[in-house]
Amino acid sequence: MEKILYILRRLLYGALILLGVITIVFFISHLVPGDATLALVGPDAPQDIIDDMRAKFGLDKPLLAQYVLYLKNLILNRNLGFSIQNQREVAEEIKRYFPATFELVTVAMIFAVLVAVPVGILSAVKKDQWEDHLGRLIALSGISMPIFWLGLLLQLLFAYYFGWTPLHERVTLDVIMKHPSSCGGGTAGGSHSFQLRGDDYCQ
Repeated sequence: MEKILYILRRLLYGALILLGVITIVFFISHLVPGDATLALVGPDAPQDIIDDMRAKFGLDKPLLAQYVLYLKNLILNRNLGFSIQNQREVAEEIKRYFPATFELVTVAMIFAVLVAVPVGILSAVKKDQWEDHLGRLIALSGISMPIFWLGLLLQLLFAYYFGWTPLHERVTLDVIMKHPSSCGGGTAGGSHSFQLRGDDYCQ
C-alpha cells in the first residue's frame, strides 16, 4: 500500500511540475515582443484578415482566457497548438520528427554505454596511470566540447572526406540499398559525395 501511495504521490508531483512549466512558458511567450498573427499573415495583410486570424486562434481574448482555452485544448482535445513557422499542427510536427529523434537518442545512448563503461572500468583498474589519465581526458573533452561544433566536425569527416553518409537528412536503409557507395557504403570519396548531395535521395 505504501508503494502505491508513493507512486501516486510522485505522479501528482510530476503533474504539478508539468503544469507549472506549461504556465511559465505560456506567460513568458506572451512577453516576447512581436505579434504572432502578423508573423502568420504578414505585416501588410488587411486588418479584417488579421482580426479573423486572431479570432480563429483565440488571440483576441484576454490573456487569462487564452490560458484557460490553451489548457482546455491541451488536456481535453490533446491539441498542442499550431506552428506558425511550418504552417502545420504541432502534433503533426512531433509525429514527423519523433522517429529520427528516437533513433538519434537510442544510438547515442548505446554508443555512450559501450564507450563509457569500459573506459570507466579501465580507469578504475589503472588508477593514476596513463590509461586513467586518458579516460579522464576523453570524458572532459566530451563534456566540454560544444555539441553543434562536434556535429559539424563529424559531418565534415564522414560526409565530405570519407563519403560514408549523405550530407543532409537521415541515413535510411532505403538510401543505403539504393546508393551504397555515396550514402553509406564507404567506398566513395569526399568529392563524389559533394557532387551527389544535391540529388533527391540526399536532400
